Amino acid sequence: MIFPAERMTELVAWLLDVPKGRLHPYTHFKDDLLLDDLDLTLLITTIERRLGVYLSEEDAARIETVQDLSRQLQPSLMC
Repeated sequence: MIFPAERMTELVAWLLDVPKGRLHPYTHFKDDLLLDDLDLTLLITTIERRLGVYLSEEDAARIETVQDLSRQLQPSLMC
């Protein structure tokens, strides 16, 4: 299953209740969207459950932007 970056942006916008136009691949979750560590962990966990995939703690710790999230999830979605 391939999950395009545009769909990831739409999913993140919907989950965070922010306008899709405010999100770009380089949007930083903490600096631009003001998410704290718990908020980011909950977002990642919610997306994992929704897509039926799992990221290791190391992979999840590398996520800082929307593009990072999409890149980290792609290998899991390809299986």
